[in-house]
Amino acid sequence: MLILSFLILCGFTPGTVDYYVAYAQTQVATGKIADAFATLAKAIDLDPRAPSPYASRAFLYLKLGKRDEALADFSTVIALSPKAPDGYVSRAFVYLDVGEHEKAVADFDMACRLGDASGCAFLSETSGQKGP
Repeated sequence: MLILSFLILCGFTPGTVDYYVAYAQTQVATGKIADAFATLAKAIDLDPRAPSPYASRAFLYLKLGKRDEALADFSTVIALSPKAPDGYVSRAFVYLDVGEHEKAVADFDMACRLGDASGCAFLSETSGQKGP
C-alpha cells in the first residue's frame, strides 16, 4: 500500500500505462519478478501501442538472461516508436552480447542518424564510422 501511495504522490495516475510501468519497477526492486511481468502485461493490455511497457519488460528479460525475448521486445519498441533512438541503442547492445556485430552497428547507426550522441559514439567504437 505504501508503494502505491508513493506512486500516486509522484504523479502517476492509477490505471495508466505509466503507473503500471512504475509499479512493475518497484516490484522488480523488491524481487517480485513474476508480479512485475504480470503488471507489465496489464500495461500492454491497456495500451498495446505504448512502447514503455515493452522496454521495461525487455530490460527485465535481460536481467534474467533471456536475450531472445529482450530482442523481440526491443524490436517492438522500435516498431512502435521508430523515431526514438533509445530502442535502437538498447537493441544494439543485446546484439553485441549475442555476437550479431553487423546488426549492432546498423542499430547504432540508426540511433546516430536520429541524433543520439551515444549512438554515434558507440557506432564509432564498434565500426570505426564517425556517424552520418
